[in-house]
Amino acid sequence: MRVCVSRVVFFLLCFLCMSRLNALEIKKDRIKLVLYENTGIFSLYYLKDAEKEKYVPFLLDKDPRTSFLSLSIWNKIHRMGGSGDFIQRIELTAQGARFIWISKQLQVIQDFIIQGTQVKIVLVLFNISQVDQSVGVRYLFDTYLGEKAGPHFVTDTGVEISKETTLDTRSSLSYWISPLQMDKGSEQIGMRVITRGSGVTPADKIVFGNWKRLNESLWFYRTDDMRDFNDLPYSVNDSAVCHYYNPVVLKSGESRKIVLVIGNRSEPAPDHTDIVETTKPIEKDLPEEISTLDEDLNDFSDYPVDYADIMNNMDSINRVIKDLNLKINAGEMVSDTELELFKKNIIEVEKIISQ
Repeated sequence: MRVCVSRVVFFLLCFLCMSRLNALEIKKDRIKLVLYENTGIFSLYYLKDAEKEKYVPFLLDKDPRTSFLSLSIWNKIHRMGGSGDFIQRIELTAQGARFIWISKQLQVIQDFIIQGTQVKIVLVLFNISQVDQSVGVRYLFDTYLGEKAGPHFVTDTGVEISKETTLDTRSSLSYWISPLQMDKGSEQIGMRVITRGSGVTPADKIVFGNWKRLNESLWFYRTDDMRDFNDLPYSVNDSAVCHYYNPVVLKSGESRKIVLVIGNRSEPAPDHTDIVETTKPIEKDLPEEISTLDEDLNDFSDYPVDYADIMNNMDSINRVIKDLNLKINAGEMVSDTELELFKKNIIEVEKIISQ
């Protein structure tokens, strides 16, 4: 059972916000893809029961924002969907959907191409500036299917992963699976991420670890093979995976493409040779909004709720959480006054969102 004190608060606040977020939902074959316009993140589901239209989430879906894409641009980390340096939008395509992010330095296109029980994710980074740009990529996947009965992860070689593990390009790993344990005779269901072959871009490193530790690390996380997927006392049996693609210098006008394939564990990857991929920037000229990005970093006027007030309340909540954690670690009692302050801040955030 997963237990994470600070994460419970995170889920509560995000649940209050999620109903206000715009989402694009696509159902094709046995895949359901959801792109959230305001946050720049996605969810994937597999159709387990067509008659009842019952889907199994591949990633934790209590709040999809626990899985996300990050870029390192000259060692400055940008969480896509949350970076003020980029404007973003979503588009329907003939083969699925895409995110488009644009800054003064880069145009980033994340295409989702649905075919059968697989989704091919094609990430293309274009240097649209006049100078070199060093760009690295990190995907954080908040897996959960293997947490119910174990093992957390299995690989194509039959190896089960139950502790922190780092694999690099020297590994012969072809795919990893977050498996759902089901009754014998049932269809095998699980999130399978193909790591090499079939046009897939091998990650420089793949890290299996505790979600809280991976989430709190800005970039690379150094694993300890003596540690499991706990971060006691806050996070129990909570695993996740990071794919790292090391920084590469792109000259002006150059691009970089990263491809991965996610699908159900029981079926082979389809042939993607007939799929047309994005090979050049979608927009030749920068949108007018780019010129005002720096001035608008703290402008929340276009959001459906008052995020400035939410952030102020979140600062107070985080301070209380920190104090509570220190007391718990020291074995001290938490006073009723401190708990009341914590509850008061959450109520204030709820009031803002419900307006």
